[in-house]
Amino acid sequence: MASKAAENLARRVFKYRGLIGFGAYLVVFWMSKPNIQTCLAALPVLALGLGLRFWATGYIGSGARSSEVEPVRLVAAGPFRWFKLRRKSAAGHPLYVGNLLLTAGILVALNPHVLLGLAVIVLFCVEYGLMASVEEAYLARRRHELVKDGTGFDLHRALVEWRTWVVTAAAWGFPLGRALSSWGG
Repeated sequence: MASKAAENLARRVFKYRGLIGFGAYLVVFWMSKPNIQTCLAALPVLALGLGLRFWATGYIGSGARSSEVEPVRLVAAGPFRWFKLRRKSAAGHPLYVGNLLLTAGILVALNPHVLLGLAVIVLFCVEYGLMASVEEAYLARRRHELVKDGTGFDLHRALVEWRTWVVTAAAWGFPLGRALSSWGG
């Protein structure tokens, strides 16, 4: 179980996770040296991250966009069967793993100094590990109260993922634009 202080911190981090990620992106973008090769090398990692998020969102739907750490339903099918912090966890965290892949892909494209890239990955793991453990503690406490969702993948639920595709395209496009502007010059 997470302490009350850790739970409060995780709630704040969860609520502002997009802003935290955007701030980290700006710092890394400012300190990076992308080139055509790194931008192209990032594409398979980004495709894996987007694919995993799309698959997971097809099960969870708009719950993936919540600003609260407490889920209203328990999804344990599809990719939620895997990507668990612990074997006995109620459900996994495929959206978080997808975000890790997206972060890694953007770092590959941006081509920052290795230490800066490692620092971002470590901070990402701390941030999302904290959120995941608080989420799992909540699920363990409320497991019997939550609606268990046994439905399968639904394309309509997955379509809320369009925002992630747009943000990822922009996050990848800026380093590509920077690489193209310095290409051959």
